[in-house]
Amino acid sequence: MVQDYPILRLRYSGNKLECELTDPISMQIVGIEYKFTKKMMATINKHYEEILRMTGGKEQPSVLEFKKELNKLGNEIGKVLKYVLKNLAFEIKKNSPLALALDDETVKIPWELGLLPGSLTGKGKRLFFCDIACVGRLRVVKAESWRPTPSGRSSYKRALVIGINYKDSKHRISRLEHAEEEAEKVKSILEDNDIHVTLLIGKQARLKSVMNELKKGVDILHFTGHGSTSRNKSKIYLYDNVLWAKDLENLPAKSAAPSLSFFNACETAVDIEKRGKIYWAPFSWAFALANQGGSTFIGTMWSVFEEDALIFAETFYKKFLGNKKKARKKTLAEAMRQARNIIKRRTDGIFSWPAYVLYGPPTLKADDLFGKS
Repeated sequence: MVQDYPILRLRYSGNKLECELTDPISMQIVGIEYKFTKKMMATINKHYEEILRMTGGKEQPSVLEFKKELNKLGNEIGKVLKYVLKNLAFEIKKNSPLALALDDETVKIPWELGLLPGSLTGKGKRLFFCDIACVGRLRVVKAESWRPTPSGRSSYKRALVIGINYKDSKHRISRLEHAEEEAEKVKSILEDNDIHVTLLIGKQARLKSVMNELKKGVDILHFTGHGSTSRNKSKIYLYDNVLWAKDLENLPAKSAAPSLSFFNACETAVDIEKRGKIYWAPFSWAFALANQGGSTFIGTMWSVFEEDALIFAETFYKKFLGNKKKARKKTLAEAMRQARNIIKRRTDGIFSWPAYVLYGPPTLKADDLFGKS
């Protein structure tokens, strides 16, 4: 795939943010530095951690209080983005694609939620960055960035879809009413696009079964269930056990991570440290999947509502894959934006739509990712 999108590299060095913008046409690189102190970073982290606390409890937070905290977070990030985008002369237009190349420090910041002034949005009002631009993150791992999936897989496209409601599971976690329903709907959409699906729901979704399927190699991995982070290590709860992001290192070298992984669970894209002893590799899903050869990852920056999650997944796959009868296939980032917009219309959608984040090239289409059918 030819790079047809600008890349904004953000590197944190001491008390400054090093910013470089690569133009996809001229391939010229312009750069600036922005004074970004540890105190400024700490302020952003404080507001993000408060959102994690508010959404991670058993009780639904107040809509008003959540909006206040989201706006505080957006204002702090928006100050940085306003300076950087203006001084790099990057013009934001509706649906403008932009890739953010992030390091171990800048990846912790939810840049997509920066609130930009009307002078930059072109709409005469403040908007979140992800409301205008089609943003994808490029998670830098080792000496490489995102790579194409290695050859060697079967000629037909394969997917592993997992959905768990946790009925009779040993985990002391809440039941999920819509997880298995979501898995069934995703399976149906994928099969309509000639993708062979292995479905593991409920008791079938055991650690051994999941790892066996991953060792065979799959093009799409969709998980819906419970997820969380512990001492900065990401994990998802299978029926009988926990799968940690670090466990992907145990896959054989020829078993590359899926081309597209979508973990529709709570906190699957959290890269910020939490209190207590920290193990830092990092062991986030985005890092682990990219490090194992995965192309794209979709996850959440905090806990999301079940019904919102189901609607988001259904909308995303329909927009990204299209269908045989109508509708052109959207890019990854376009499909993400349209799925967010659907959630926004729901009464409590404010808690869920800002949480979703994309790791991967924003202009990537299904044919680029999997090859033409």
